[in-house]
This record gives sequence, C-alpha cells and structure tokens, in this order.
Amino acid sequence: MELLGTFLLFMVSLVLLLIFLARRDANYFTSRGVLYLWNNTYRMAMGMFGSTTMYENTLEMYRVIKTNHRNIGGMVDFGLKNTIVIDPELLKYILVKDFDHFVDRRMFTPQKGGKLFTKMLFSQRGQRWKDMRSKLSPTFTSGKIKRMFQIIKKSGDRFVNYLEKEIARSGPEIEIGDAYSKMTMDVIASVACGIDSKAFENKQPSLFEQMGNKIRFQFGGLQMLRFLFIAILPKLADLLGMSFFGDEVIEALGGSATP
Repeated sequence: MELLGTFLLFMVSLVLLLIFLARRDANYFTSRGVLYLWNNTYRMAMGMFGSTTMYENTLEMYRVIKTNHRNIGGMVDFGLKNTIVIDPELLKYILVKDFDHFVDRRMFTPQKGGKLFTKMLFSQRGQRWKDMRSKLSPTFTSGKIKRMFQIIKKSGDRFVNYLEKEIARSGPEIEIGDAYSKMTMDVIASVACGIDSKAFENKQPSLFEQMGNKIRFQFGGLQMLRFLFIAILPKLADLLGMSFFGDEVIEALGGSATP
C-alpha cells in the first residue's frame, strides 16, 4: 500500500507540474500578444505512437495561426520558446533585411553527443558561423551549381537503374535507405572528389554507407526516445554518458577531435 501511495503521489505531482509548466508557457506568449500553440515536445512524443506525423503537426500549426488571422504563433520545443512566422513579408525581413539579428541557432546537445553537431554549419554561432559560411559560400555559387548539375544527374540515373534492378529482383518493396546511402556516396565522390565511387555496383556497403546508416535518424523507437531525453535533459544525458551518435560513429567520422 505504501508503494502504491508513493506512486500515486508521484503521478499527481507530475501532472500538477505539467499543468503549471503549460500555463507558464501559455502566459509567456499571450502576455506578449502572441498566439500560443502548444508544447511541441509532447506532440512529438505522441507522434512516436502514430497519433500524428511531423508533417501533420507543422500543417496544423499553420492552419491554427491562419484561422486566428495572425502572422505569428508561439510554441515550446525541447524547453525552448519558439516563434512560428507565416507572413512572407515578415519572413523577408528575418531572412534577408535583418538577418544579422537572426544568425545564431539554438544549441541543445550535450558535450559528448554534440561532437559531430558542433562541427556542422547549422550549429555554429557568432564569428565561427560567419567564418565557416564565408569558406563554404564560394563553393555553391550559381555557376558552380550549374556545372554540378550534369554530374548529379548521372548519379541520379544510376540511382534509378539501381532501384529498377532491385525491384525486379526482390519485388516492389525494397529498403530505400540503402539506395539513398549509395546515392549520397556517389554524388559526394563525383562532385567533391571527381572519382567514380562504384557505390551502385558494390553489393557490400562501404564504410561511408555503414556510418550513414548508423546516423540516419528514425522517427520512432529507442532512437527517438534517446533524442528527446538528450534534447530535454542535456546535462543529465551527458552525466550518464549518453550520445545521439554511438562512439563508433563519432570516432569513424573524426568526432573525437577538438571542434
């Protein structure tokens, strides 16, 4: 009976805490005249059980804002407050005219699990972001992208031929993730290195493909639960030695080096 009473007390306390946090979040936005949507972390957790997809969730946010004749809406995502903007003119100011005020991205990964994230462009902040973007921007000029097109098209043709052969061999249902890994490998090898990866000719996946499969995000199962735990409680996840990518992937892709 004592165990049952303790459990009931814990559940009641948890529910009261969630209600308090929900009201606090709602008041934060409504007191500023912003339409409050919902806590997106909870909706993502529910999505794991098939109640809603990310696409449906995003579409629903747009519909709610539009129905209430607003241009922006607010929500909480992984403990951080976010503003959803749907007005094209306002987006133009954020993305172009006043972009210097909106360059930084949020960071929610712990040190151990963030070794790869911290090296990516979208996770850089301040001067480091500016320096990396200055180095990468010349690679993606319109002229260079046009020259890449024919190379990427050849990889696309090989991708289509691979799918046709696999469907003819094993039926209409195939593992599309493996095909995408080969496509990615072929495009990077052709465009960046100027070599033929022969990814579609080799049945056994290369090391690149193996690591790609390990870091491919799955919306569901234990990987999604681990991601939510790391995102919501990063310090505790770091203390427990949790990482979104396994140590094998981090070492293979150079994540052990200082970012």
